[in-house]
Amino acid sequence: MTNKLIQNSIVFFFTILFGFFLFSQLQDGKWWLISMPIIISLVTFFSFRLDKLLILIILCAPLSLSLGELGFFVENTDISFPTEFLLFALTCVVFFKIIYTPHFFEKIFTNKITFFLLAYLVWMLVCSITSTMPLVSLKLFLTRIWFLIPCFVFSSLIFYENHKRITHFILVYCLSFSIVIIHTLIKHSSYNFSGPSSNWVVTPFFDDHTSYGAMLAFFIPILFLFFKSSKINKVTRLISFFCFSLFLIALIYSYTRAAWVSLFGAVILGFLIRLKFKPKHFIVSIFLLLIILFPFRSDVFSILTENKQDSSSSFTEHIQSIYNIKSDASNMERINRWKCAISMFKEKPILGYGPGTYQFHYGVFQNHKDKTIISTNSGDMGNAHSEYLGALSETGLIGLLLFLILIITIFYKGIVLYNNEKNELFKIYLLGSIIGLMTYFIHGFFNNFLDMDKAAIPLWFFVAIIVSIEMKKVRT
Repeated sequence: MTNKLIQNSIVFFFTILFGFFLFSQLQDGKWWLISMPIIISLVTFFSFRLDKLLILIILCAPLSLSLGELGFFVENTDISFPTEFLLFALTCVVFFKIIYTPHFFEKIFTNKITFFLLAYLVWMLVCSITSTMPLVSLKLFLTRIWFLIPCFVFSSLIFYENHKRITHFILVYCLSFSIVIIHTLIKHSSYNFSGPSSNWVVTPFFDDHTSYGAMLAFFIPILFLFFKSSKINKVTRLISFFCFSLFLIALIYSYTRAAWVSLFGAVILGFLIRLKFKPKHFIVSIFLLLIILFPFRSDVFSILTENKQDSSSSFTEHIQSIYNIKSDASNMERINRWKCAISMFKEKPILGYGPGTYQFHYGVFQNHKDKTIISTNSGDMGNAHSEYLGALSETGLIGLLLFLILIITIFYKGIVLYNNEKNELFKIYLLGSIIGLMTYFIHGFFNNFLDMDKAAIPLWFFVAIIVSIEMKKVRT
């Protein structure tokens, strides 16, 4: 008690002393010194409470803005402030911890999910070195590293040591995201919640409504499980109910068709998991479905081509436009990008063009008949609109196979753990993580957001939840 009193007294004394110093300097016009408390706080976080720093990163992630948006350095700078700066700093600290205290991370690096993730990263590095644009690819590779080390490796360790932090981290992200949602809904209301305006009212926090909708769908399942469970305390259930309701309304008004489809598909798969479906049952079911549908492939294609309903502010018409591949510009442009990705793969099937290079090369692979009213001749409209075809064109066939093996391993481990888990709270964490990840990887057929901090941070957190629970299982 005495030692703690002495420590608190010393901290209080130096806080007052520093306050007087700062006040005197500000009176002299040295406003730049106002950043000193922030820097000192961050240094303290780095040195002593890395878990608190991680919470700070989660809190900042939904609210972060690109440096280009803030007007710093040069325009069109993709680095998010302050999230990616904090992630980079935390990555450096955790990296040194891995080197000097490897025994803390031994169980993480011996996990099969980590093994396949490292295999994919090694191949990504190889493709970055052989890339058509090495600097672009290496930059993307480094970005993946500073997402993975804090949000997957370090988070797995934190969740393993204290599983209650899982709830804290999810709620912090969702409450922060709620600020963005409320801002967006208020902004959207001034345009009568019209469909066209949904694409840009999400700025400056999101680039467009597709990434915004993907993250809404990502968290809805676990928020629902939180407020429905008696194993969660009342305050957390109340917050979860508020966030769930807000996220669901926001998802409807996001007009993001891919997010609607991904959430619907993931929830169906979630019900099957609750019914104790095993991974082999899913594989057999998918295989049987393909066999049944194969004789009717011509009829299915006919239905798709006869649909003329474009995207609309009417929810019924907007849903109907999901499978319009004949006249809807958004769907047609997505098919154009997919064809370009396949053509790029055919040119470089082994190593691909290099991570992050699709957007610089796809233009020359466009066929005139595939172009839409939103296509450009220079091909400067972004990525492949598919996590899988993007990986195929940028890292070749081996890269795509490693990526698919990683995803299959994540879901296989998660489902097996859920089926064998006795702890009800862990079952909630596992099921919420599995369904949330399913929404993303179903959405991954239509878009790719793994290079965005707002998507990558929660995604790797959910993978870390599965790994941390498996580590506890191994320990017991």
